Amino acid sequence: MTKVFVLGVDGGTLDVILPLVERGKLPNFARLIREGAWGELQSTVPPSSGPAWASFQTGKEPSSHGIFDFLNKKPRSYDTYYINSTHIAGRRLWDLLGDCGLKVGIINVMVTYPPRPVNGFVLTGGLTPTGVNFAYPEALAEEIRGRFGEYRLWGVGGINLTEGGERRFIDAYSDNAKRRMEIAKYLMSTREWDFFMVMFEETDPLQHELWKYMDREHPRYLDDAPAFVKDAIPNIYGLVDGFLGEVMGSLPDDATVFVMSDHGFGPMDRYILVNNFLVDAGLLKLRGGAGGALKRAAFSRGLTLERAYNIGRRLGLRRAAKAFRGGLGEAMLSSIAPSMKDIDWRRTRAFSVGTGGHIYLNVKGREPEGVVDPGNEYRQVRESVVRELSALVDPKTSNKAIERAFVREELHSGRFAEHAPDVSFLPARGFGTLQKQQFVAPGVFIDSPSCGTHRMDGVVMAWGPDIDVGRNITPARIWDLAPTILHLSRLSIPADMDGRVLTEVFREGSEPARMTPKSSERTEAEHVRARVGRLRARGRL
Repeated sequence: MTKVFVLGVDGGTLDVILPLVERGKLPNFARLIREGAWGELQSTVPPSSGPAWASFQTGKEPSSHGIFDFLNKKPRSYDTYYINSTHIAGRRLWDLLGDCGLKVGIINVMVTYPPRPVNGFVLTGGLTPTGVNFAYPEALAEEIRGRFGEYRLWGVGGINLTEGGERRFIDAYSDNAKRRMEIAKYLMSTREWDFFMVMFEETDPLQHELWKYMDREHPRYLDDAPAFVKDAIPNIYGLVDGFLGEVMGSLPDDATVFVMSDHGFGPMDRYILVNNFLVDAGLLKLRGGAGGALKRAAFSRGLTLERAYNIGRRLGLRRAAKAFRGGLGEAMLSSIAPSMKDIDWRRTRAFSVGTGGHIYLNVKGREPEGVVDPGNEYRQVRESVVRELSALVDPKTSNKAIERAFVREELHSGRFAEHAPDVSFLPARGFGTLQKQQFVAPGVFIDSPSCGTHRMDGVVMAWGPDIDVGRNITPARIWDLAPTILHLSRLSIPADMDGRVLTEVFREGSEPARMTPKSSERTEAEHVRARVGRLRARGRL
């Protein structure tokens, strides 16, 4: 089998890559574009890293693997839970490769904690708590610490970006990326592998916080910003490009390289407060009474989560500021300012939970205190939500706030579709949603402290002896990559994968181009049962 190397670039976007390629700043990305196949890679709706990385791992859309958000809504409940690898339903790409005897190495891919056994090794990525085991096999953690020092999943904390802390912020993430590159090169050279993947998340936070310094069309663009700030995003892409070049130079001639991102990126200036929108639309009601009146009065006078969060940012207390999004600080403020606990469920027909602005209807028989009949009333309320969203305009900018709203069936048909949001949407360019849909401030819109946000169009590139030259890949979805890699590896594809093999990327006359994609005609559950049978036959169970 040809070796396959996958480079993940969190938030990687052609909007940054192509201009830098044209300026000669990314010679190795330029080589992939010139000598391989490339194009945009569509993310999940909305483009959120948690479900997107799960879709990459499984070759499935969110309702087939069960993850819709970083904060998944619990079925038949108003509560949420933070996702981890145990919540991904089904076999992952590296599980399927390992089942066939291929050796895999995975570094820093999101939603891989806790580390699950593979035929090779794993260093977990984003969403890994501090102070826990991050490696499989577990002994690998000590090997990495002994050679490279403490393994850092995220590069920064407690840096004040508003008072000249940009250099420390940039340096912390750059240093983190450099260390991960050294770890990747070490493991590539000391471990046997057939499939190797490393993901760099540093592009994502730098674009969230520094996009305005690069984008002349951003409302907060500063022409007189220091050069090191303006160049921070190009430089982190350049760092990744240099690593890509080193890897390409070290691979055997028959190896294949993929570059991919979980979503794209673009400017942001305003947040949409989805639950406030639902209040204005008359679909969400807050509790009355003296306690409720006192909270609303304090809220209208500025005792808000937004104010606490912004004070934390100004003081450089980034960790403290984050505490007001789901932590102890938010719990304290929710006792004196409106929160999700103050929703009057008996009069509420729609609400939002999670990080992506997903909207759920309060359906009888499904939610604990549901009020919406699941038949005609459900359809009517949902149509009303879509109509109101589609007409939403920001009074400050006079810009349309929503690119498109979707009802559940337009996006989801997998076995977890009944748990999917009833309405999802894509914010228009310049808009985003908050990390949690709490009542952080009065009104539907607030200025966003960050200046960049996720967009649907990520990037995919492929390069190798079987890959066509100069081929544009359009359209491609993030869940198409797993079946494409399985096909390239001459392996069958589980019947319940949603993705397709990107046959157009293969060079005419190459073996993958001549092969018809093979379906195993087995679901992943049947694959698991077959694997258990093989292990029992070998006396390993």
